[in-house]
This record gives sequence, structure tokens and C-alpha cells, in this order.
Amino acid sequence: MIKENTIVDIPIVSNNLDFHLDHEFNFLSESNKINKFIDYLSDFNQYDLSNIEYLRITHYHECFFISNWDDIPESNKEKLNILLEKLKLKGLILRDNNLNKNITFNKNVIHQGYPFFLGMTTPYSLTINKPLFKTKFICLNARQKFHRDEIVKFLYKSNIYKNSILSHENYSDKDLKSISVSLDSNDFILKNIWGTSAYRPLKINYTSFCNIVTETNYDKHNLEFISEKTEKCFSAAQPFVLVSTPNSLKKLREFGFKTFSDWWDESYDDEVDDYKRMKKIQDTIKYINSMSNDELHSIYQEMIPILQENQFTNYQWYLKNLKNSEDEHVDEFEDSNKIKKPLL
Repeated sequence: MIKENTIVDIPIVSNNLDFHLDHEFNFLSESNKINKFIDYLSDFNQYDLSNIEYLRITHYHECFFISNWDDIPESNKEKLNILLEKLKLKGLILRDNNLNKNITFNKNVIHQGYPFFLGMTTPYSLTINKPLFKTKFICLNARQKFHRDEIVKFLYKSNIYKNSILSHENYSDKDLKSISVSLDSNDFILKNIWGTSAYRPLKINYTSFCNIVTETNYDKHNLEFISEKTEKCFSAAQPFVLVSTPNSLKKLREFGFKTFSDWWDESYDDEVDDYKRMKKIQDTIKYINSMSNDELHSIYQEMIPILQENQFTNYQWYLKNLKNSEDEHVDEFEDSNKIKKPLL
């Protein structure tokens, strides 16, 4: 167990660098950057490192890719090892959103995963009350990916799109054009503090029963990643079907959240075969779609205790991440004392 007081955090953006310490390791793999990066780390030699054992780089919204690490020239990795020995350090820590505990770079470069997105949209939590659903589903997609294509094609072919708020950009199927959801100022709960509408729940979350969340990753099983796409369901008090890597629901439960196996089949989360898991996810969506609006309203009322608990758990993560994070976007959040606690 590495103690926090033995770590010095390195900014990923610095006036001493003319490039970003990106999660794809270009700062280590490109010949015009590795030497500058080594010099950047060497500058820490001027500080008292007598009680320090590790330097750490943190990406709050990304994941370091092991495949990109493998592409780094061995000579560059050796330069890094030599510098760490010179500074009398045990290693370099790469911290990101990948929650997989089995990621290993090498003996001197250590991975740490942390769920930085949890609690992120707590300031925009929606009040839980008796909803008036206009649609059964909401499924918002931007960047094209295989699993998003599969879900969108399925929603069209099954006619479930007629009961959905749906968006998808750059669609690969020539028979289906890109579609988008038009938003105006009335769709937003509060004035945004950063980014786009993706980083907070919208009023259209109120008018749809279930969120079909097409997460950032689906087929890279060594990447366990919870993004704002899932997290904002907690703030929106919205049940969801999660289109992601195996055991993603299990990971959420480990962090204290409740899921919805009391109302529909979530065994898709256990399926490691990507195609079989997709089929099970689609079957679950079909089952939810088969219910009437009156049935969905009744189910939602049954879910309220769980939705309230999830909002409060997300609030606790918000306070934890607000305290522990140096991320500029988290720092822009309102004072935690002004945040209305979720209705319990």
C-alpha cells in the first residue's frame, strides 16, 4: 500500500512544458518529447525528496492505454528508469479512471485507478417526484463506436426508437442518417459551468423512463471505466441499462450504488462474450419496452427509495472528490455547503 505522503503530484500541464502529458503516452514515445519530459522530471530534484518515493501523473477524465505503453521504445523507458534511480525514487505512478486493479506497466511505473467522475453532476441533481414520461427511453450518442452503432440499429429495427429520445452522430450505416437532439436554453436545469450538456442531466431526463447508457468502452475488457454518461443517471434519478464492459454493474455496486435487477434481467453484466452480452442487453431493452406507460410509472414509484439512495451515494462521492481532487473542473463546482442534499 503506497502512502499518500510519499507521493509528489506532477501537473499534466506546465509552463515548463510545451506539450500535454497525454494519456496516449506521446510524451514518452515521441523522440522530440521524451528528453523534454526527462528534463521536466529532473527539475523536481531541486525540492526536498528525502521522504518522497514516487512521482505521480493524474488524468482525471482519461485512461492511460496499456497498448500505447507497449509501443514506447525500450530506450525511452530506460531513460525514465535511469532518471528515477538518479532521483532515488521507487517509481512513477500513472493515475486515471481505469478501475482495473490488474493493470501493470513495469516495476517502476505503477498504475492507480480512481472513479473521478463519480459525484461530478451532484450540483445538478433533479428532484425525485412522480414523473410524466413522454418516452420510455433516452439514448444519447456522439462519437461513433461499434456498440453504439449496434444499439442504434437495434432501436430502429425493433421500432423502439419511436418510444425514445435518440441521438447518434457519424452513423456508419448508409441507410440511417446521423440524428441529433436539438436543445435550447429551456432544456437546461442550471447554467453550465463547463463543457457541454453531456456533463449534467437535462429536463429530457425527466420525461424519459430509462436511460440506455452507451458507455465510453465496450470491448476492451481491461478498461473498467465509469464516465459521466453513467454517473449523471444518479443525479437524474433515472434507472438505466448499461452498455459497457462485463461486470460494470458489479463495479457500481462495489462503490455503493444500487441497480435494477428487482425489475429486469441484469445478467448481461456477467456475460464476457461481447456479442452475447449485446444480445442480452437488447433483450432487456425489449422487455422494458413491452411494458405500458402505466406499468412504468408504477415501477418508477417502487424504485424511488433506490433512486434516492443512489443520489445520496453520489453526493457522498462528490464531497469526497471535491476534497481530494485538484482538477480544475471540480474546483469550479459551487461550495459544497450550498449544494442541496438529495431528497431522502
